[in-house]
Amino acid sequence: MAPVHGPHPKDRTLFAETAAAKLRGAAADLRWLLGRGYALPGALALVGNRFQLAKRQRQCLLRGVCAPDLAEAVRRATVDASAVRGAALLIDGHNVLITVETALARGVLVRGDDGFLRDLAERHGSYRKSARTEEALLLLRDALAALGPAAVHCYLDRPLPLSGLLARRVREVVPAAEVDVVPSPDGAIAARLKEDATAVCATSDSGILRRAEAVFDLAAHIVRARIADAWTIAL
Repeated sequence: MAPVHGPHPKDRTLFAETAAAKLRGAAADLRWLLGRGYALPGALALVGNRFQLAKRQRQCLLRGVCAPDLAEAVRRATVDASAVRGAALLIDGHNVLITVETALARGVLVRGDDGFLRDLAERHGSYRKSARTEEALLLLRDALAALGPAAVHCYLDRPLPLSGLLARRVREVVPAAEVDVVPSPDGAIAARLKEDATAVCATSDSGILRRAEAVFDLAAHIVRARIADAWTIAL
């Protein structure tokens, strides 16, 4: 079983340069199907079987590929770091932390068609604090101090284990953040956007990205600035 945030034992083979051509070919086929209205589960199964992809490789496609029109819509809504200064920043807490922790653990990250960086963790529902959680929180604190948002709202998933303890630690390390443990960060962020449509959303969750008018890849911002040897692939 793969570590929650680190590389799978077979990742060096599954995502080696020798496998890159096959993965990119599969990504191109999946992108073509999605662009013509095919449902993702069926299209992914079809492409995965055709290219004889392993489960982790299929997960990479799932996290990285989307229909071209959806990718373009997210890219249009994406803002750079300068737009965060003075704005309200809504953070999907577990989403950002898991990606940063994966980068610290040298796990695989995929740059999606929409430009957002995502991890391949399949068990977000069983998230647990890792040896790198504290380091990820410190990186988050430093990034927020430099970005200068007017307000920071961080939402953590209540159904995930130890969310209350993580919330307490986030408040201690990142005192500028207002931290809420909620049934669904997606729903909480959607509700906040109804109050302030100009707020900037920090997540790689596709549902939120397609709803918000301004989105920022906070995890990628941290990885680029502070984790130079992160393992990132593009499809």
